[in-house]
Amino acid sequence: MKREVITAGIVRDAVKSLGSGGGSFGAPDIFLLLDAQTTPEKDIVRSRIGEMFRRGELLRIAQGVYT
Repeated sequence: MKREVITAGIVRDAVKSLGSGGGSFGAPDIFLLLDAQTTPEKDIVRSRIGEMFRRGELLRIAQGVYT
């Protein structure tokens, strides 16, 4: 079965889910939630996180830690 493309919307939904309790999370939490296992998949997720941070959708509270 072909893997679904990891879009910005998919990452955004994962971030909303992880941040719903007001806690912090990092890229490994998103990898786990999205089942991103390969380096290319993780690179896509990291890129989407960076885009969201630059647009102000995420607040970085420490290196690699967001809320």
